Amino acid sequence: MKKLARIFLIVSIIFGFLWIGARFHFLVQNVDADVFDVFNIATKPIPDFREGANYSPVGKTVINGIPFKYSVEVVNADIDEILDYYKKLYTPPYQRIFTDEQLEKAGVKEGDTAFKIIRGFEILYGKIAPPLVEYKTETTGFLGILDKGNNTDFYISKNKGKEIVPKIIMALKQNENSEKTTIIKYWTNGLFGPDKIFPKGDEDLPGFDLEDIDRHPYSQRLLSMAQSDDYSSSKITVYRVDDNLDSTIIYYVSDLRGNGWQIPESVVEALEKQKEKRFIYAKKDGRSVYITFNVGKDNYTQVVMVERYE
Repeated sequence: MKKLARIFLIVSIIFGFLWIGARFHFLVQNVDADVFDVFNIATKPIPDFREGANYSPVGKTVINGIPFKYSVEVVNADIDEILDYYKKLYTPPYQRIFTDEQLEKAGVKEGDTAFKIIRGFEILYGKIAPPLVEYKTETTGFLGILDKGNNTDFYISKNKGKEIVPKIIMALKQNENSEKTTIIKYWTNGLFGPDKIFPKGDEDLPGFDLEDIDRHPYSQRLLSMAQSDDYSSSKITVYRVDDNLDSTIIYYVSDLRGNGWQIPESVVEALEKQKEKRFIYAKKDGRSVYITFNVGKDNYTQVVMVERYE
């Protein structure tokens, strides 16, 4: 009984640490869904939402220097329904608190009372803290699967907890009353660490800038994304600019024209009328670029550029 009480106390303490955010556990693969084995089948696409949808060919994209694959399907379903489907699919049956070696050293065997207590905590933690990140608005749904798979060696290495093999699901509607929802799914076999998502100070995140468009001298790159499939190709870059909205717009209008881009006069007129959200549309050599400007946090100007081949 003393041994059992000690184990119960240890489990309780560790569960408390896990609850406040420590993620030193081991995901158990959901064998039925076959969605957690990303290290061995990392390039396997995310399962389709349901049969009968309209599917696109698999495309390729690079996000902040990491190659992804993606596919698109259009379904008659709400964003909540789609996110709930994938949340259930990617929630593991339980999450390991101890490794097999640790249990063996403690003299705990499968079927023991101590093992059942530990497994109870693992099942509970698997349900209340699945490796998911969710974001939702009326017309947009985002689900990030922070998946490391059932890979013990990776967890006990020096890079423990610092990198993930992500899968991303986006659900988009044209408007909140639309019956159809577009699902875009991304997956990769590359490691995606915090240095690919969170910038350090004023440093750019890894990636690229668009050709023939000069960087604002006080800009910081937060995102770069290039993707292509059988139908089209596009590039997206996002910057944070340490300058006010008007000055940033003036800079890019001048720069685009200086680099040979054609800006329709109607766009220039619209810029003068709008006060908050503004945009520039320009064309050059079969390419078009759409740039939006917004005032972000801390009064920085956010610049989003989308380039497409026409």
